[in-house]
Amino acid sequence: MSAPVQLVFRGEVLAGFRLEDVQRDLGRLLRADEAGLKRLFSGQRTVLKRGLAAADAQHYVSRLAAVGARLHVEPMPVPPPVAPAAGGWPAIAPPPEEERRAAPPVAAPPPPVPVPVPAKPKELELVATAPADEVVCPTCGERQSRRLLCRSCATNLEMALAAKAEEEALRRAERQAALEARRNPRRRVEADGGEHSAWAIGLSFSGRVGRLSSATANLWLIGALLLLTAGFLQRPSLPRLLLVGVGALGVFFFSMRLTVLRCHDCDRHGWWALFVLVPYVGSLASLLIGLLPGNPGPNEYGPPPPRGRWRWFGLSLVVLALCSALLVRGGLRFAERYAAEQADDGADEIVELGGDGRIGGGSGGGAALQEALRDYAGAPGHKAFAASSRQTFAWAGNASSLDEAVREAMAQCDARRQPYTPDCRVVNVNGQPVR
Repeated sequence: MSAPVQLVFRGEVLAGFRLEDVQRDLGRLLRADEAGLKRLFSGQRTVLKRGLAAADAQHYVSRLAAVGARLHVEPMPVPPPVAPAAGGWPAIAPPPEEERRAAPPVAAPPPPVPVPVPAKPKELELVATAPADEVVCPTCGERQSRRLLCRSCATNLEMALAAKAEEEALRRAERQAALEARRNPRRRVEADGGEHSAWAIGLSFSGRVGRLSSATANLWLIGALLLLTAGFLQRPSLPRLLLVGVGALGVFFFSMRLTVLRCHDCDRHGWWALFVLVPYVGSLASLLIGLLPGNPGPNEYGPPPPRGRWRWFGLSLVVLALCSALLVRGGLRFAERYAAEQADDGADEIVELGGDGRIGGGSGGGAALQEALRDYAGAPGHKAFAASSRQTFAWAGNASSLDEAVREAMAQCDARRQPYTPDCRVVNVNGQPVR
């Protein structure tokens, strides 16, 4: 059997761990208050456990190394041996010969006078005949009366019993944590006993997220979708349209995930997030879920999430404004390009007047267009026909010159043209089409 050892902590933190995280996790494992944690991390030598086997000591070293605390395994200090006398009591040396001679004789005490003792109740008799307080040494298993040092292996009984009770409490806590993990798999209980909050952008639906972090992530998602849409409007194509569709599905997924994590932060089940999909109620539900404050302490879904940063929120607002400006610009260009294409297609079909004065063009222009074309065909002198679309047109006839007819037709057409529609252009002069 190997010699017992003890665990010593000097407040050291392993590389790669933060001091605040190690203090929090170690305090949870050892059930230490703020004063106890301050003593542990003061840099002084603190003995956590005594009388452990080497294998058990390495188990605890690995256990606390998972949370970032460095433990030292040291041999147990050996107390000076005390020779036991008969009956298990230390031998007492007799007084010197001179003291025995100088001491005056002591008279023998008088014999005791018998005093009648009343009969004890049954309960008192049981208490009186009960054996003395006994303890079992955790190191060697010797049963003996309560004392400071074990009479067999000289182990400090008080410290050994306290260490054993602490070890049993730690094992009970580990079993309870394992049982909670099996009962409730939604809790993110890891091997080090700590729980971590979820990232604002990720794939897992476990954990919690705060209001500011959720709002910042949603703004980034909306900005990304606006940017994809603006790129499609700048140069429409089937691949870009498919990219916008995939981006919209991704934004929907991550937005629903953020809503679920916000429900967890308010100590509510993630299925509450389905309310945002209900017509007419979803907007109000989304607003409430985004603005409700979460639980200040740990709940069923994990510890409190880290606080969001306002500078990231401000940056997301700036990016969203830029993406919105790009979307508006792309939308205007798309509308102008579409209107110009429609005007080009319609203007070619508005009027085709040959030299014989026949009226040509599409029949879908409307009664007003057909009447204007007939009047234009019978007009004498120089004449011109201007159009912006099939709904906006004007003509001028009986002019003294061709330039005068063109100016008058363009002026009338521009006066009738609605805003954000294609510009007017001359499509026919003196019965000849203008391409």
